[in-house]
Amino acid sequence: MKTFSFLHYLRNKIKLQKGNTIIIGKNVGISGCTIIIKGQNNCLTIGDLSRLRNMTIEIVGNGCKIEIGERCVI
Repeated sequence: MKTFSFLHYLRNKIKLQKGNTIIIGKNVGISGCTIIIKGQNNCLTIGDLSRLRNMTIEIVGNGCKIEIGERCVI
């Protein structure tokens, strides 16, 4: 798994405070999304081959985790 590429930042609105993590799998498609993570030690994990379009994900708090499994379409 890896973090967001430069292309993901161009196609989406991403606000990530220090101390938080976004991990994406292989061949993940993300477009038109807003991702906001506030707090400390939060993690967003997106599994391999998932597709996210025109959605908002917001994590507010400390020590929170959201995991989107493999091959999910949202």
